[in-house]
Parts: sequence; structure tokens; C-alpha cells
Amino acid sequence: MSAGSYGSNMELSEIGDELRRLGFAERLEAERRSGFNIFEPWLRPLIGGRVPSSSLLDALHFGARSVAGTDDDHHVLISALADAHFLTVDTEGLMPGEWQLTSYNGLWAVRDAPVGEMEPAVYIGEDSLRFVNRLLELPPGQRCLDIGCGSGISTLAVGRRADFALGIDILPQSVEATRLTAELNHAGSTTEGRLADLCEFTSNEPFDRVSGNLPGVPVPPGLVYSAAGDGGPDGLDRIREFLSLCPRWCGPDSLIVMRFQSVGGPLEPILHAELRSTAADRGWDISVETDSRVPICLRSALSTHYAAPLNPSLRSEVLLETVDRHFDTLGVSEYYSSTMVARTRGAGRFVSNATYFWSLLDWNVEISVLTQVLKEREPEIVNRLLGFVGNLPDGFWELGRPHHVGAVLSNVRGLVEAMGDTRSLREAIESTFPELFDAGHFRERPLYVTASLVADAMISLGLASGRH
Repeated sequence: MSAGSYGSNMELSEIGDELRRLGFAERLEAERRSGFNIFEPWLRPLIGGRVPSSSLLDALHFGARSVAGTDDDHHVLISALADAHFLTVDTEGLMPGEWQLTSYNGLWAVRDAPVGEMEPAVYIGEDSLRFVNRLLELPPGQRCLDIGCGSGISTLAVGRRADFALGIDILPQSVEATRLTAELNHAGSTTEGRLADLCEFTSNEPFDRVSGNLPGVPVPPGLVYSAAGDGGPDGLDRIREFLSLCPRWCGPDSLIVMRFQSVGGPLEPILHAELRSTAADRGWDISVETDSRVPICLRSALSTHYAAPLNPSLRSEVLLETVDRHFDTLGVSEYYSSTMVARTRGAGRFVSNATYFWSLLDWNVEISVLTQVLKEREPEIVNRLLGFVGNLPDGFWELGRPHHVGAVLSNVRGLVEAMGDTRSLREAIESTFPELFDAGHFRERPLYVTASLVADAMISLGLASGRH
């Protein structure tokens, strides 16, 4: 189906151009830069004065009824968006349609609109935007394949300036979202979305760029979970399939780029051992950059949050206990987010370049300065803490809220005093903020991350040290 067949004279590429002219994309980017999370695809509703595109932002991005009436100057655009099922128009203004729209790094991206408490079938999260940044850094290829295309934004990123880019997915909604995304970005003639399972997909011609953002959430047996996140019992089922099938799709000198999540211990994700073997066995050169990790208890909380609507017969307390027990059985303590780049013409080398992150939750933190000196250095600790908050890891803001930052900032002294005891940092956090943990059940677990930053700030300033 072509864009024009929606019944409007305006093509989807023209819709994208007009939205840019109205400042839609710039407003989203400005909102991202003004907050802590610069990789958030779906921002919270705007606060403050309105701009000409605000009514469209409300309905297209935030999924809310516009409080403003439709502008006669934009009636052609609004009609086209309604024909394309991005909007519903009634006498009171604009309502969300079947699709939501976001923008990042100059690219439009589409997902299906959430219904009630159910998450959209098409996934685009923080890791998706980080992945886009990495894909845009690659030298362009000629034939590109994107596995698990989702919204299509990664297909557009890996396939920029390519002769042909193909995104495959097992969800029909993702294939349609990829088509819409491609046409909005003037890439409809060179980009295709196709319904296919990675295990069954074959091609007569090799691809010189292969990308994949594979689900990596470990899911306990018997628990219903979204296909966009379900990675099997240890989280690596689909990742292993992807790696095993890449030789089927690649040429002799191809680049393979994979965004992945993996559970692990205090030093590295468990997938690293398999990637080392893959590099040696196939003669690939593999590099991995880990940009964030969170304590496994936060991953448990996120899994509970996403599983609850799909398992209505189970109370959230039972779900959390089930997921916690499953991670205990796996014997893991961390959840990593990383990007792998592999070149098929290599020498079998494996390199891991982990960026800076913390792993202190179960450590004892030893304070190195006297109380009166600590009082003088508190502004430095807070300043360093604020710097760290700007780079909170993937997944934090999916469950975290501003009060998880504000509570820590308002009681740095109390947390430091609790850390001065011989208890672990985890115990110090729970004793400093008992009302939050008592009130919030699994939803307060993001506090473990922000409170850990206080210890991290002190250690980086030479005011404390940590040990198991």
C-alpha cells in the first residue's frame, strides 16, 4: 500500500517534512536535553507554554487529547494524519490514533499506541536510541539487514545511504511500523519491512551490514512475557540464535552490530564467555562496549512491572518473588546493557571496553574522612552526584521517578552517616529511606541505583572506599 492510498493527497514523506517545519522534532529533542534522560524515546507530557505544534505533540507523541482546537492552517496535515491513523479528530480537538510518533537524531520512529495498561507491541526504548547512535557511526553499507526491526528506526540507521535495507520481525505491527517509519523518513523506496522469523529467514545475496537488537530478559518458565523482551530462561536464547545464523546472511567482510542485554556477575555479563569462543572459532574480531548495568534487583522490578498486565491472575508480590527466585537460581547479581561490533574478516580477537559504572550495592563502604571534613566536602559530593545522575543506566527511567533522585539529594548526609556503619550499602539505603521501601513495594527499587551514586561519588573523590 502506498502512502497516498490512505485517502489524502499528502504522502507520508510530506507529513514528516511538515512536522519538521512545525518544530515537532526540535521540541522533542529540547525536552530530552532539559531532563536527566537524553535517551528517553517517549517523554512525559509537556509543562509550560504552548507552541504551534503543541496540539500535535499531545496527540501524536504523548497519546493525550489535545486541549487546543485544530488550527485551520494545519487542516490538510491533520486530515492526512487522521487518514494514516495517527490521529482521530472530533469536535473537541485531536485524539490519539492507532500509531504514536517520536523523533530522535533526525529520524522519525513509529509504534502502535498503548491500549489501557497493555504495553505497545512495537518496542522502542532507551537501548533503541543508544543503538541508533552506534549504527550511525558505522561506515555505510550497500545491503543491510536488521533483525527484530521493531519501529524501524534501527533499520533506517544501519541502512542510511544504502542501496537496500531490510528489516524483519515476527510481529506484524513491527513490519507495519517499519514501513511507516521508512516512508516518513523518505526511505520508502530503499527500505522494506518483512514478516519473518530469524531462524527461517534466508537470502540469495549476502548483506555487508547486519544489525540486531535482540530481547535479553531472562523469563521464569511459565511466566507470560512480551516477545519484545523475552529471551528465554537465561535471557540469551534469541541472541544465541542470531549469532549462530549470522554466517548464513553475511559476506566475507561484513560488519555485525548487536545491541544486547545480559545478566552477569560483578565483572562481566555471562554472554562474554560465548562471544570469546565465537571470535576464536570463526575468526571474527569482536569488540563489546558496556555502557550501563544495574543491580539485578532493579531488573526484577522492571520484569514485574512489564509482566503484571500479561499475568493478571498473579499479584505483583507473587510476580516479584517469582522473578527474584529465578535470578537467584541463575546466580547473577547484575544486568548489563552493551553493544557488540563484529567483523567477519578478522583474527579471532575479543576486546571488551566497559565504560564507567558502579557495582557497590552489596559492598561495605568505608568512609575515609572525619565527620567535620565530610560536612565541608558535602557540596562536592552533591555536585559529583548530579553529574552521575545525568547518565543513569538503561532501564532506570522505565520505573524510576524524579523522587528517586530527589529523596537522595535531600538526605545525602543521612545516607553517608548510615554508610559509616559496618553494614552493606544496601542495608544503609534501606535504613535511610524506610518509608519509601515500605510504601512502594517493587517500585522503589530504582532508589538502590541513585543512592549508590552517593557512594560512587565519594569513592571517586577519594573520601571513601568499597569492599565486599
